[in-house]
Amino acid sequence: MAFTRTATDQDLDEIEALARADDFAPLRYLAMFGSPVGGELAALAAQRVQRSGHLVVTGATAITGAAGVAEVPYLAEHFGVPFRHIGPVVTADPEPGLRAPIVSELLAEIVAEPDGGVPRLDVLRVEADDLGCYHAAIANGFLPYETTLTWVNDLERVHLNPPKTSWPDIEVMRIGIDEAPSEDALAGLRGGGALIAGDHYHNDPRLDSARAASLYERWLDRGLKGDGSDVAVLRYHEGALIGIGLWTKWRDLEPFGVSMVGNGFGFRAGWAPPGTTQDFSSIVCNRPLLDNRLLEWSTQATNYPMANMISREPSIRLCRTSHVLHRWSDHP
Repeated sequence: MAFTRTATDQDLDEIEALARADDFAPLRYLAMFGSPVGGELAALAAQRVQRSGHLVVTGATAITGAAGVAEVPYLAEHFGVPFRHIGPVVTADPEPGLRAPIVSELLAEIVAEPDGGVPRLDVLRVEADDLGCYHAAIANGFLPYETTLTWVNDLERVHLNPPKTSWPDIEVMRIGIDEAPSEDALAGLRGGGALIAGDHYHNDPRLDSARAASLYERWLDRGLKGDGSDVAVLRYHEGALIGIGLWTKWRDLEPFGVSMVGNGFGFRAGWAPPGTTQDFSSIVCNRPLLDNRLLEWSTQATNYPMANMISREPSIRLCRTSHVLHRWSDHP
């Protein structure tokens, strides 16, 4: 019998304790670089959900599991459907056979919440080795739509990279300080040919593909104005802008002594000649963008050109694989 309910503020200490011991914390890979703070960051994520969304817990006496649920207004507005993110998902036992039924109870409670008669999309990201959570999600009607690969570059390993001292066709732009590209310069990046088409938004047949494509242009425009981005890396070819990547400082990590930037997204012009972006990974792997030591870079597993480019430098290593799953509230 399940004992599942919405968490109260009085439950937060127990939930944070579970999160700190979470074997599947998304940023647990930071221990590879001398910063074992994955659990602390999972606890902070639980706090944020409790403030801006809600937490569901299960357990007859002590809490044995918890999962956060947060509405995502800008995605709901963009796609025209109610949109929620689920996570973090934590349990008292990491073993798949014991974790799966706990996660299943949590997800069953979450997906049963009324949708007001309008089909709602719930999105869940699961670590690839978290078999208990993955199978519980499938059992509750979630379907996988993306596998994401995450690399981390360590500037303390740049001596392993092929020597390179200059990148004449690449510009690092500090957003809000340096002059942004003109609309004429950006025009070559706009239009479907420049945009990612293998992410979980495009892959879900119930989400409009044109809106999925325009989401990236929206992120580009927002990022260049400083909303969620601190620096842009621009790639030119014969004077034309052919590629751009947006990056942000992970300020949540600074109290733990971790200096890291993470990529928001990037794309290149569909007409760019093959190989013209090969120096892009070199510059971001060989110099700090924002006084950072570490740099996180993610892309879809199916994005072969990007994956090949990212993994070019020996200073970067694959650290995380995760799956994105969707469930619509009117799922049969």
